[in-house]
Amino acid sequence: METMKKPQLETHREGKSLKVLRVTGEMGIHMPEHHSTQEVVVVALRGSAALSINGKELNLTQGDVIVIPAGITHSLTAKNSFQALAIMNVESSIIFEQ
Repeated sequence: METMKKPQLETHREGKSLKVLRVTGEMGIHMPEHHSTQEVVVVALRGSAALSINGKELNLTQGDVIVIPAGITHSLTAKNSFQALAIMNVESSIIFEQ
């Protein structure tokens, strides 16, 4: 069975109360089900991806912005080369489901 590649997550900037994570990946990368312990704003910078949340699939493309409430499980699959910023409280954590 082939292992699915995951996107890269790196801290892009961090202030006193907010941090910005850069999410990057090529076509087919998959970020498995996870949630944030606090609200997160996702800003799509490049490419497109399918965001599965609350039983629905949303298409994120360059310029789209979505607010994901705390504790809401979601996943992301890149449709092509994709890059986004995830903006959240510095004390927020991303928890992957098992």
